[in-house]
Amino acid sequence: MKNYLSYCLELCKQKNKGIMKILSFFTRNGKNKEVSEKHLKNLFELAHVDGHFDSREEKLLEIIAKREKIGSDIIKKFASETNGQEMQIPDEEELKFNQFFDLVKMMLADEYIHVLEMDLIRSWGERFGYNKKHLDELIDSIAENIKVGHDANDTIQRVRWMFK
Repeated sequence: MKNYLSYCLELCKQKNKGIMKILSFFTRNGKNKEVSEKHLKNLFELAHVDGHFDSREEKLLEIIAKREKIGSDIIKKFASETNGQEMQIPDEEELKFNQFFDLVKMMLADEYIHVLEMDLIRSWGERFGYNKKHLDELIDSIAENIKVGHDANDTIQRVRWMFK
């Protein structure tokens, strides 16, 4: 089974639209560099929580860094830092969902979901303000939408009822 990133790259080649078009679901209009870096830091933390940093996770981080117009050297900076930073949660619902979508996508990147990754995703979901009662279902729904190629904009329409 191809991993999701390989699927996206293959789809790009088939449709000849370029990787940025396929990854348009990562768009965060008006987000500043500090917020982008903190989001990348969260993704980096998630990728490492299971004690293994897979090359597919690294590639996804590099793609997101490029999309956010942040040099890929930021990943090396994260690796050298030992202290965690407090997660910055956006106020805007769509931006919040896009970041949570990215986090679930990172959890799926190596095709293995470690229990520590799931625990961290649940913790972040609660801090994002998502209803604890529906959180596992929300995470599962996002994961299934990612697996079939839906972007964050399509997915939010399908799962919005779980937010409350």
